[in-house]
This record gives sequence, structure tokens and C-alpha cells, in this order.
Amino acid sequence: MGTAFNDALAAQVDLRGLRDAFSPAATYSAFLEIEKAVALVQGEMDMIPADAAQTIADNCRVERLDMTRIEADYGVTRHPLMPLL
Repeated sequence: MGTAFNDALAAQVDLRGLRDAFSPAATYSAFLEIEKAVALVQGEMDMIPADAAQTIADNCRVERLDMTRIEADYGVTRHPLMPLL
């Protein structure tokens, strides 16, 4: 299958939704939703103080991330979770 096949296929597939779904902001937003859920459950189970769990949950927002630093750290670690952690 040469480039003609790939070009024809690319013309038939709308990748814009995939680009949005897997953008850095969307990816880190999904990671933060998981961290938020974990913190809230840990708070409910008294693994961490409930007020700390709520503070963590309240701050799990992609707008609060320094995406420049995260991108730089990703360049070093080559792992998407390490800069977040």
C-alpha cells in the first residue's frame, strides 16, 4: 500500500475529533479526573483527611497546570504521568 492509498484514506477520515480528544489538555484533564476521584474516595475511607481530599479535588483542573513545565518534563521522562505527579 503506497502513499496513494494513505492519501485517499486520510481524505475520507475526519481526524479533528481525535486530535481534540487526545490533545495534551484533554489527556491531562482525564488524568486529573482520576486523581480527583481517588482523593475523594481516600477521604471517604479516612485514608487521608476529608478536607485534604476536597482541596485536592478542587484543584484538579487543567487550567492550574503549568503546561510549559509539563511539556519540558515530558521531554525528559518520555512518560505522560511523571510530570503530573
